[in-house]
Amino acid sequence: MKTKTKTKILPLLLLAVTAATMVFSTGAASASAEENCEHEYESVLHDATCTESGYTEYTCSICGDSYTDDFTEAIGHTFSSVTVEPTCTTKGFTTYVCTVCGYQYTDNYVDATGHNYSEVVVDPTCTEVGYTEHICLTCGDSYRDNYVDANGHTYTVEVTEATCTIDGYTTYTCDVCGETHTGDVVEATGHSYIDTVVAPTCVSYGYTEHVCENCGDRYVTDYIAPTGHTFKDEVVAPTETEMGYTKHTCTSCGYIYLTDFSTSSDSGYIHDYIGEVVAPTCTEQGYTVYTCTICGDSYISDYTNATGHSYTEYVIAATCEDDGYTIYVCDNCGDSYISNYVQAIGHSYSANVTEPTCTESGYTEYVCETCGISYIDNITEATGHSYSLKGISVDRANKLVTVRYYCDCGEDGTDELTLLFTDESGEITALTFDNGTVDYSALVTGYYTANLVDNDGNVLSAFIIGEITKDTQTEDVGSTDEPVVEPETPSEDDGEQGEAEHTHTYYLYTDLDTESKTLTLRYVCSEGDYDGTSALKVAFTNANGTTIYLVPDENGVVDFSVLTGEYSIQVVSEDSEVLTTFTIAEEVTEPETPDADEPVTEDPAEEEPDTDEPTADEPVTDGDEQQSGDTQDSTDSEDENGTTNAGDEDTEESSNGTFIVMLVVFLVVLAGGITALVIFNKKGKKNKEENDKN
Repeated sequence: MKTKTKTKILPLLLLAVTAATMVFSTGAASASAEENCEHEYESVLHDATCTESGYTEYTCSICGDSYTDDFTEAIGHTFSSVTVEPTCTTKGFTTYVCTVCGYQYTDNYVDATGHNYSEVVVDPTCTEVGYTEHICLTCGDSYRDNYVDANGHTYTVEVTEATCTIDGYTTYTCDVCGETHTGDVVEATGHSYIDTVVAPTCVSYGYTEHVCENCGDRYVTDYIAPTGHTFKDEVVAPTETEMGYTKHTCTSCGYIYLTDFSTSSDSGYIHDYIGEVVAPTCTEQGYTVYTCTICGDSYISDYTNATGHSYTEYVIAATCEDDGYTIYVCDNCGDSYISNYVQAIGHSYSANVTEPTCTESGYTEYVCETCGISYIDNITEATGHSYSLKGISVDRANKLVTVRYYCDCGEDGTDELTLLFTDESGEITALTFDNGTVDYSALVTGYYTANLVDNDGNVLSAFIIGEITKDTQTEDVGSTDEPVVEPETPSEDDGEQGEAEHTHTYYLYTDLDTESKTLTLRYVCSEGDYDGTSALKVAFTNANGTTIYLVPDENGVVDFSVLTGEYSIQVVSEDSEVLTTFTIAEEVTEPETPDADEPVTEDPAEEEPDTDEPTADEPVTDGDEQQSGDTQDSTDSEDENGTTNAGDEDTEESSNGTFIVMLVVFLVVLAGGITALVIFNKKGKKNKEENDKN
């Protein structure tokens, strides 16, 4: 039995020894391969920034081994300053802006100077209160106090009595200021007619006469036709000396006329009468006058009644201020009278409000809808212009800065702006705008911090202006073993691709539109042989220090409409060089934060690199700030102190991890072998005891 037990244990020991040998052989082989590699290192230079150290990263193209070396210190900020003088109410201060990276801070605060008021006493008037007005001689600020009540009007009263047709009223006229108005209106009394009935006569119409006892207004109604004469005839016989005739006498009015003239039979004398007709009128009878052609004797006969008036009515409508009435005019004789009075209807005003504009006062115009008469009241002062910055366009090739600064009414306000250029020595040059554009070609070529300020010294925007010149290294463009950092310019003598040297002088064109929230970029060489716009990134940093990157589209446009609040903008080249800066000032609103399931850390070296290019639709948060659109080495950046290379840490961690795995496998196999030995030993002892018992 002992022989069998040992026979089973030996294979297990051999298995454990074999596994351990394989584990250590693998580790040894790996270590040997690295030690035996003839490294071919490729270098990538990381320039020092204002706050981060520079270094060179060396990576073996064969085995991947890497290390960092050639560390250079951070270059530190190079500040230019703009001083804003204190005003009566705001502190003065100095803003320091780094001409390299755009970082800025404010310091050297000076207390506000306080107002310097002069006093003007305004006496009260009839309608306006008196007061003392205090006006600051420095800034024009003003306020009022020591109010005195208005004096009120001192009126002279003139009463206009009401008539039959016109309202009465009282006129109040101020003896001091001449203001006048009417009030205490008394309605028109209306006519008080006395009626007189006139009976018709033989030849005239009867009628009722209405006469106002107050004003004498008169009109006639109830016409009655003339009654006509009632004649009594009397025949008078002729004599030797007198003609005979028939005498017609009206029993009503006594009117007499003669007819049937005759003479004695001896004389034989007969009148030769010719009749002349007199036509009746509206109020008088008509008749015929007979006149003898021989002796001139005449008489009247053949009476006809008066025709009476034939009136036509002319209605005069009441107006807002005048009474209406009806005029009756006889078509035959022109006789007229007025009746049927209607009281004035008064004005019916509608209000048309004209709002004040920047330059024109507002007012309310009241227009009578009936007669069109109008007057103006409720006058409000013009609002004055309210300018805002709509956009900045910088043409660095032609050295022109164009600003869109205007009121909502369209009025251009660039005359109130000044562009301050601060060079690297701190000297400030102030340039004014001509039709919205500043030409800075007279400035010496170099780096400038440009601050756009208004008449009150407020900084509306700040940005960097300067030429960017880079020397391209001589490289074999046809080779794919080495990365091409800058595009090559072929030699004029050799049309084929090969080695060439060229110095690019870049011009950055920018157009910042704060209305549409777009930044248009163009980054080109002055010789037109290279367009680097697509390689640019734009960093937006809010007041909390959170930074996101956006890249231009195919047209060079960066759309930041999704962002709100106050942002500092930096345009960054493919070499992580800050080309220019802007500031956007709005009501601060925090940008969207990542989901709780995807926390973002402040140190990009602590998380896995994201190799996707950031786009305008997918803004990158703080955790991705070290990532560039044209490199994949965000994991190889320095830590906060600039002393530890993330690539070295990854390599060391990989080696340590491999060793730990190998050690764990060995221990597991060894523990399994020992456990098997213990189990088989126990079974061997048990079998021995059983055999001894047997």
